[in-house]
Amino acid sequence: MNALYACIRVELVKFFRAKIALVTLLVFAIFTPSMILGPGFSPLHVLYIEGSFCFSIIAAWIFGWEFVHKTSTELLVFPAARSTVVFAKVIALAAGVLILSAGNFILSCVITGTWEAAAQDLARQGILTVMLLALCMPVFFLSLCSRGYFLPVAVSVAVILYVNIDSSGLPFTRYIPWAIPLMYVMEENSLQPVDIVMLAVMGVGGLLASLAWWRWADHT
Repeated sequence: MNALYACIRVELVKFFRAKIALVTLLVFAIFTPSMILGPGFSPLHVLYIEGSFCFSIIAAWIFGWEFVHKTSTELLVFPAARSTVVFAKVIALAAGVLILSAGNFILSCVITGTWEAAAQDLARQGILTVMLLALCMPVFFLSLCSRGYFLPVAVSVAVILYVNIDSSGLPFTRYIPWAIPLMYVMEENSLQPVDIVMLAVMGVGGLLASLAWWRWADHT
């Protein structure tokens, strides 16, 4: 437990001192007001649009930064189990996602001038945040496999753009996990048991795959 706590503290310090934290906060601070004040955008829509991209970028950066800056091997000699390092990075990712989601909620309340309207969607924003966090796990794993952050960011952006452009097109788009948060934003009652299963598989599967890769991959 002490090793996990130490790893989490290190990862949180690295994340909040990095430029990626400032950049994502600026994106939310700049685009949230303009989008909420625009026609047809609710705080839930804004969280989906900004979160889909920003959360994926953070997920790719968490481990991708280590490979790009040649510090990944230093994690191997850290006095903690390899799984502990992965869990610490996932917790740092979750912390960043929750902070940005909370920031979106606070900004929405300030901009709209009413807490009641934003609070009505608070539960849905929480559910949407969990959905987006689950979809970050495959991106997290892809950053390990590619040993960087360019490929996972490119793949996630391509998939997100596809489901947004073709959300009512091909019939199998309904069964792409990245389309589930979009349908939930558009219609509250669209969430089906199969959707929950798909999101759980993506989240848990991505985490387990990341643990396995970091444990058994060739790091030489």
